Amino acid sequence: MRPPPHAGNFEGKEWDIYSGTPPPGAGAPHPTYKAKIDMQARPSASTTAPAPRLDRWSTAGVARGQRLEYWREVISKAVIATSVSKRDSGDFLGQITCRKFNDITFNCFDSGGHEIIRSESHIRNQTERKFLLSLQLSGRAHITQGGRSIVLSPGSMGLVDAGLPFSVVLVGEVRRMVAVLPYELVLSHFPRVTQMAALQIDPLQPCAEIIRDYVIRLSQPQCVIGGVAGDVMSEHLCALLGIVAAGQLGVESPPASSRQIRKDVLLTYLRRNALDPELSPSQAAKAVGMSVRSLHNLMQHTGQSFSEWILDARVTHARRLLQSPGAAQRKIADIATDCGFSDLSHFNRMFKARVGCTPREARLACRTVEGTSG
Repeated sequence: MRPPPHAGNFEGKEWDIYSGTPPPGAGAPHPTYKAKIDMQARPSASTTAPAPRLDRWSTAGVARGQRLEYWREVISKAVIATSVSKRDSGDFLGQITCRKFNDITFNCFDSGGHEIIRSESHIRNQTERKFLLSLQLSGRAHITQGGRSIVLSPGSMGLVDAGLPFSVVLVGEVRRMVAVLPYELVLSHFPRVTQMAALQIDPLQPCAEIIRDYVIRLSQPQCVIGGVAGDVMSEHLCALLGIVAAGQLGVESPPASSRQIRKDVLLTYLRRNALDPELSPSQAAKAVGMSVRSLHNLMQHTGQSFSEWILDARVTHARRLLQSPGAAQRKIADIATDCGFSDLSHFNRMFKARVGCTPREARLACRTVEGTSG
């Protein structure tokens, strides 16, 4: 029984990506992901050449006695060859959406509890080796590989080498995302590792949150990212994952050829934290796992120093707030504080130097334009 390319009755079902349960050991609550996945069944537009391939499967239209076998075939097609079993005799329902970017695929799973086993016989028949990166959204995943066991709760991520036997016991109403990544591409960023048992990604590792965001964005069926942009994001994900895994395993850092990736990681961190008045080069360097000297060297390739980049980001955000109708009643001093400026006069000087007018003039000019257009 071969899985049809677009099977299932989805009827506009939505997934609530992440309910906000903090990952174990993460300390402060993890940001809540409110994104939705539109699960309405429809094939991807074949007329758009750069769009990634999109396949969907569901057990809903399959006879009850054949659903587990169908599910096994679907997982083997979308992810890797495995065996599937269920410990109780109850009914089984599941659905998968799969997006493909060249050699990388992103899968969204929604199913009841079951067990997945990847054995030596499956591995002997494989054509190429893969890493599997799992992001748990609901339910739990108990993963065992190479004498190591990890438990993924909602918000947690785990990395498995599909070239080694493993088992996954999924408990509860399971929702998860699984990225299937080329072994060589990930391994190039921590080359001393030849075999790796299941690894739970430390949520406090530099770049862990960025990896989670990448997986969520690229796994969503309604995501419009495709073509070169999707391929680049997918490759960046592999590099980021390599950096994080190398840090946890204590192996050498990525090679010099990954400078562009490291710069992207740094700038992503700066965009997220530019409004923090305590942000400093040493703090940013520590957060992304590099020396202060390396940070300043990477910033040279942006054409700005660290301080210039941060000032531009803060002024740009302040200008956006000043021109926003929702912030029309807010004091300029409060906006300055929210944008990382502790001194109002310094904010006024920096704003005028970069925008060409004072914050007050920028706000009035926006109101004048609105009044004229009304």
